[in-house]
Amino acid sequence: MAYAPRILVIEDEAPVGRLIERILEDDGYFVTKVKTARHGLLKLRETSFDLAIVDMSLPDADGPVLVRDIRAEFGCLRILAVSGCMHGPMRGMAMAAGADLTLEKPFTVSGLKDAVYRLLDPSCSWMGMGRLAQEVL
Repeated sequence: MAYAPRILVIEDEAPVGRLIERILEDDGYFVTKVKTARHGLLKLRETSFDLAIVDMSLPDADGPVLVRDIRAEFGCLRILAVSGCMHGPMRGMAMAAGADLTLEKPFTVSGLKDAVYRLLDPSCSWMGMGRLAQEVL
C-alpha cells in the first residue's frame, strides 16, 4: 500500500475548509481539518503531518504568529499560508514568518492542487503524469 501524505487544514470558514478537504481527499491525501490555531497546534503535537494549510485570519491567533510558532516547533513541516488578503504586506509577512508558499483566496482547484504538489514534491516529478498535469497546467 502506498503512503498517502497527511495534511492539516487550519481554516475557520467552514465552506472553505470543506472545499479544501474534499479536493485533497479526492486526490488521495489524508486530511484533518480544524477551525482554530489552538486546535491546530494540538493536532500537530499528536499526529505527524507532511503539510499544514494555514488560514492567515483565525479567530484565536494572528496568522503570521501561528506560522512562526509552527515553524519553531515543527521545523521540517511544509506550510501553505492562505488568505483572502494575500497581496501586499500579508504575503511578505507570511513568508517572513516561515510559510513555504502562499495562496490567495478565492483559489481554483488547480491552484490549490498545484501548491500542494509543489510543497510535497519540490522535484515536480508529478509533472507530465496524465490527469495531474492537465489539471495543473
